[in-house]
Amino acid sequence: MALGDEIRDVLKTVGTKLSVYAGGSGESLATEYIDYDVNIRTSNPFHREFFLETTFPYDSKASAGDVITFAATGQSFVVMTKTPVIFENVVIENDNVVYRCNVSGELLRPSQQIDPDAPNSENYVNVFASVRNPCYGLLTESNYDNDWDTQKEFGNYARREMFLYVPNAVGIEIEDRYMPISGEYYKVGIVRRRVFPETDIAMLSEDTR
Repeated sequence: MALGDEIRDVLKTVGTKLSVYAGGSGESLATEYIDYDVNIRTSNPFHREFFLETTFPYDSKASAGDVITFAATGQSFVVMTKTPVIFENVVIENDNVVYRCNVSGELLRPSQQIDPDAPNSENYVNVFASVRNPCYGLLTESNYDNDWDTQKEFGNYARREMFLYVPNAVGIEIEDRYMPISGEYYKVGIVRRRVFPETDIAMLSEDTR
C-alpha cells in the first residue's frame, strides 16, 4: 500500500469527519477525514480563535476557496491554502490552513430604479438583489490598516474597518452589501483578491444606503 493511502486510512480511523463544499456554488463535493491542530500558546487572538493548521489526505477534493463543515460541531471553515507534501516525488498528504467562518449571512448587489412612490419623478432608489445566501465567511475587526478620520470638527479619531474573508468564487464586488445578521448591513469598499489563492478579503464599513 502506498504511503499516501496509509495516511488516508489513518485519518479515516482517528481523524475528524467533515463535508467539503464548493466555495462558489455550495455544491457538496465529498466527505473526508482530517487531522488539525489548534495553537493554544499564541498570543495573537486572530490565530487563536480562527486559525487551524490541518492535514488532509493526498487525494482530498478540497481546494483553496472551498468550505468545509465539521460533522461533530457543525462549524464551517474556508480553506485558505492547500500545500501538497511530497515524499519520493509522490504527494502523500496536503497541509492546509483553514479559517473559521463566524458568519453565514447574505451578499446583496445594488441597482437603481425609479422610486415606486414617485413614478413620474426622476428620483431613484437603491434596490438590493441577493447574490449568495448563505454566504459563509470570516468577519473580523482588524488591528491594522486603520485610517484616521480628520474631517470631524470635534477631533481626529481612528476609523476601524471590518474585514470579510470570503471564497473568491462568490464574486464579491465593490459597492455590494453584506448582511451577517438581519438588520445589520455593511458596504463593500475595497476587495483584495491576491492575498490568498482563492479567497478574497473585502474591507467593509457601515452601510447607510
